[in-house]
Amino acid sequence: MYNHAEITETSACPDCGAIYAKVDAQLKRTNQKPHNEKIKQIQADANKKKRVEKLEKKVESKELTKKLIQCVECGKDVSKRADKCPNCGNPIKKKTSIFTWFITIFAFFWFIGFISNADNKSNTLQANIKEPATQTSSSSVSLQLKSKADYTSDSNLICARNWTKRGELDQRMYDHCMEGQMEGYDKLKTLHAFIGEEFYSKTAYPHCVKNWSKRGVVDTRMLSHCLDQEVESVKDLQYYREQYDAEQVNKIANRALYKYGSWKMTAYSVKQAIER
Repeated sequence: MYNHAEITETSACPDCGAIYAKVDAQLKRTNQKPHNEKIKQIQADANKKKRVEKLEKKVESKELTKKLIQCVECGKDVSKRADKCPNCGNPIKKKTSIFTWFITIFAFFWFIGFISNADNKSNTLQANIKEPATQTSSSSVSLQLKSKADYTSDSNLICARNWTKRGELDQRMYDHCMEGQMEGYDKLKTLHAFIGEEFYSKTAYPHCVKNWSKRGVVDTRMLSHCLDQEVESVKDLQYYREQYDAEQVNKIANRALYKYGSWKMTAYSVKQAIER
């Protein structure tokens, strides 16, 4: 609102003929035309709205174009997600994305590398399964038996520990335990005659010593029992080779020996495969 005191004169708009007041104090005698400015503002807003609508249509058209492909038969626009053209019924061949190709190629080369690695590990074993898979175990285990006195000392520690309760030794069970340990020692000397065989020196003996020794103390009875099972398992494998396909038996045995490092588990794996 203008104060009447500030109105000096009136004038007519040259465009539309409307009468407006020339303001002296507020407009600082600049001879501005409020009515013209309002019209120009309305026109500017309308033009801006048109530009925005035009831009939105352009963006919408581009987005729609991205979602459409051309049918190779009839040339009509078809959605990329369509299985066939709605105009002519021609099946639409969908392109495989770059990401899918990348994953497929990566999986292929990973599979090739995995197979090659498995073959290299398998080739380290001989086909007759006499070459052990655990070459490193024999390097840390002495193949020479202890003296009888050493085994007796170890057996005494084991039996005393197992059959002492609340500070009192069960003498009967201790004597029975020592008897079993000495029987194990006699059997161990017999089994150690296989020391010249690779299956024994490189796999069976290191495997059993590792499992039945603790801080240098050897459980003689269990050591001899473990070795006896290993020797019997090698005999079982020889029987399987004679009765079944030797090449297939060797293949299964090589894989199991590499995994377990034990002839007992190797023979068990071959037996399971045969019985399936």
